[in-house]
Amino acid sequence: QPSILLGYCQQCHQLEPTDYESLMEWVEHRDDVIGSFEIDQEAIDRYNIDKQDNKTKKDIVKNLVVMTTFGSNLSAWRQVWGFTAYDVKIPRWYKNYETDIIAIASIIVKSHPKRDIAIAAWRDGDEKKSYKKNKPPTEETDMNYKKVLALILQDKESEIVLNAIYKCRQKGIIVTSYIYDGFQ
Repeated sequence: QPSILLGYCQQCHQLEPTDYESLMEWVEHRDDVIGSFEIDQEAIDRYNIDKQDNKTKKDIVKNLVVMTTFGSNLSAWRQVWGFTAYDVKIPRWYKNYETDIIAIASIIVKSHPKRDIAIAAWRDGDEKKSYKKNKPPTEETDMNYKKVLALILQDKESEIVLNAIYKCRQKGIIVTSYIYDGFQ
């Protein structure tokens, strides 16, 4: 989905490349960005032992980017992984990304043709229900643009997958399943 988001940014006339530099860096140099995070291996081991899992630093950093992109924050991420502030040294890249993604989400959502559908879906799924269904937000603070952006990106990802399956079928390839990012 970050690649899809980058495509939206590159097509959006309200955004300049400097507005999404951190996103572009993630998409084009993800391994370098992941390498810039310092996570105590003992903290990763603690998590894996406690959860009987096998997560790597790469898995953990990717999770932070996804959580941040779609409405969460660093504090919630630390809580998910059981990390303290001493377990992780966050690079400057993340602080730039966190700032950039807020502006990107707002601009993309406001200009997206499926904006109203995504906002309505977000409101339907929001647990607080502190507003009337399908009522336009009265203030920008009424809406979590990053969570609405997540719905827009999920829709686009589904469209891409369905188009890929259709093209496979046209070539005589039978797709029997789609799991995560791969066909069978």
